[in-house]
Amino acid sequence: EPPDTTPPDAVTVSIVDRASDSGGVLTASWTAANASGDLDYELLFVESTDISDASTLTPVAQILAGEDTLVNVSTLGDGSAIADGSDVWAAVVSVDVSGNAWWNVTATGPVQAHNNTVRQSEISIAVSTGSAPVGGVHPLQSGSLVDVDVQLSSEGEPLIGRAVSVEISAGNISGTIMGVTDGSGRVLITWLDWEDALTAYGMMVGDVSITAEYAGGIYGDDNQALGSSSASESAHAHVDATLSADSIDVQMTGDSADVTIRLLAADSVYQPVFTGMGFDWSARNESEQTNIGSGTATFNSDGLAIVTFDHATGGQLDISIDEVNLSGWLTLSGNPLTVEFRPSSTEPEPEPEPEPEPDLELQPVNMTCEDLDWHIIENESTMTMECELLNPNPVRISVGIDFVPPTGGVDMFVMPGNSVSLPANESKTISLVAKALVNATPGPRTLVITLPVNAGGWIANSSIVELDYLVIAASTPTPSDQPTQQTGGIAGWMWGAIAGAVVLMAALFLLTTRRRGAVEEEEQDDSDWLSTVEGEFESSAPDRGADLGLTRPLDDIMPTRARPRDGQLEEVERGEDEEYMDDESYHVDADGVEWWKDEEDVWWYRYPDEDDWAEYNDE
Repeated sequence: EPPDTTPPDAVTVSIVDRASDSGGVLTASWTAANASGDLDYELLFVESTDISDASTLTPVAQILAGEDTLVNVSTLGDGSAIADGSDVWAAVVSVDVSGNAWWNVTATGPVQAHNNTVRQSEISIAVSTGSAPVGGVHPLQSGSLVDVDVQLSSEGEPLIGRAVSVEISAGNISGTIMGVTDGSGRVLITWLDWEDALTAYGMMVGDVSITAEYAGGIYGDDNQALGSSSASESAHAHVDATLSADSIDVQMTGDSADVTIRLLAADSVYQPVFTGMGFDWSARNESEQTNIGSGTATFNSDGLAIVTFDHATGGQLDISIDEVNLSGWLTLSGNPLTVEFRPSSTEPEPEPEPEPEPDLELQPVNMTCEDLDWHIIENESTMTMECELLNPNPVRISVGIDFVPPTGGVDMFVMPGNSVSLPANESKTISLVAKALVNATPGPRTLVITLPVNAGGWIANSSIVELDYLVIAASTPTPSDQPTQQTGGIAGWMWGAIAGAVVLMAALFLLTTRRRGAVEEEEQDDSDWLSTVEGEFESSAPDRGADLGLTRPLDDIMPTRARPRDGQLEEVERGEDEEYMDDESYHVDADGVEWWKDEEDVWWYRYPDEDDWAEYNDE
């Protein structure tokens, strides 16, 4: 017979990651070649690169004909271990008893080995509320911060950049804040005031659970599955309240009378808890041993409810709140409550002296800010104005900080938020943070802030505060190759100063020349000049209020008028008597010299640049 030269048929291998292991192992499987009964063995090749010619490669396994073709592989052809996450290719070559084989192959791949176990995560939580825990339970009070410190790790190694949620819940009320772990696997979640959580999520009272949770993820370059974890601590929010009536001794004026029942929380932040809460009432007359009736009523949002007592001969009204189901979070004083109703009298009684009703209207909050100019520069960092809010009221109040957001490229917000809680007669500091964006409109502006105040059982009030601030445009830098006012040539302000000095020197020269000429003219013949002046002075002076520019000036009459010498003058101090301006003789000539004749027909004059009057002497 001719020799056998036909290789067995080529086979296709399947190779996958072995399930549920810690990595480093792949599973290869294939269907043995059909070699008409002369198949001798098959070779499995596994490499870190694609395989097309296996003739020079080292197989990782040799499977004899008839043996199982399912093989777990942990090494490559070069003997190195299969690394998790690294690409691997596999191929099978079938060899018959004559040594025939197809060495040119089509490989399967790439595939990777993985650690399929779930790596565990560990999370811890530490809660601080500003008060020592009681029996492992942290007390929650308005006005106190709540810190939740979370640590996340896996097998002692911190987990960095992982999202962690912190949920705070009581009954069906809950709220969640997300955080991301830092370089030490830590994240700190903080409520600056427990009231902030109540405002954001709802009235949580009684037992409160604080839970930190990590949802799980992947770990390492091999993307190993990372398990979830959670941790919780317990807290408690307790409420103190008082049950009372506007009067416990009611004088009836007819067959029936009303009484107002109050349920007020000691801390006004919890007042909404009582909205819609019901209570039982029963009416009786003890002296008549009569049960008049009973019923229920509910408190409104201010903690008030009105009950009508309807029995002409008076009696008692009993008010009670079932504390059994509330004892876990409520301490109630004044419960139960009895109101006495006195029947109307047949004889009129003198009216009692009126007592002033308590003033239940809240006083506005006082807001004072830093005494400095608030300048906000375009495209610079935020500028903050610190302000203090003072509560002048005897109860805790809730204060809103409301304003219309600025326009024209200015962003503004309030830290820690637009609503704060202030204990009675105490203060709190807030920050108004502003930033001028690029191209913000420059100029002065005014921020109008409305400060509404509220408290349970009290009449709300509000006030308005106005804060001025200035938006300043960003300065434009001068190019380095252009001279500036400090470095190039003579600055503009220096030119202005030189020009001003020249003008001043010219003015002094003219004034000196003018006065020198006046003294020289003084030596001229005074007799003609004086006769002319006397003739003019005898005429009536111009009316006060007339256009002096049209009045004939004395210089027209006295063209060579010289200022009288100092020895010839008696001076009058300016301001000693200003009634001369009301006199009909008072006038100003074209040179600005003031003239005035007193009651003794003596003329006085004053130059524009002098303060004192001088008597004109014709001698």
